[in-house]
Amino acid sequence: MIPPQDPLSSNGTPGPDPTPGPDPTPGTTEGSGRILFRGHRIDRLENHKVRLAVNLEWNGKIFEGVSIVPELPLDRLEGAADATLRALEMVVDSAAPAETSPDDRLAFALKGAKVVGAFTHEYVLVTLNAIASRSALSLTGSALAGDDMLRGAVLATLQATNRWVQLRLNPKVVGN
Repeated sequence: MIPPQDPLSSNGTPGPDPTPGPDPTPGTTEGSGRILFRGHRIDRLENHKVRLAVNLEWNGKIFEGVSIVPELPLDRLEGAADATLRALEMVVDSAAPAETSPDDRLAFALKGAKVVGAFTHEYVLVTLNAIASRSALSLTGSALAGDDMLRGAVLATLQATNRWVQLRLNPKVVGN
């Protein structure tokens, strides 16, 4: 299940309506523990590179993940997924007990992102490894690409990591 997100304009900035997107599940308000996608941005840099930033909100705090990649379509797609993973790592680190050892901290490694066509639509597929306590788990996610492929990459990444991250943020909620 994809976490609720704000409606976004085509440039990745929040739209005028701050209500949750297509999943208005009870308990999605601030402080509920749900991670919300708040937007993304792309900035051109020197030497044919771009800086991709993804903003996630958790418990009223904004976390920005950043990735710098070559200015090529596939690299941008992977950069959006990677920036999402960096923001997710910050969210999980902020919730970790202070005594958590570095070996027990959560880390993500992007394996790839790709746009594929199926059933008359284009989808973004993301595959990654979630690493914690010296073990790795392969995770995958998908999202409709729509008009904004980078937004699709962010949503596919959130879909891939949703349960895994939520179990770390809310360890007492095991029945998800």
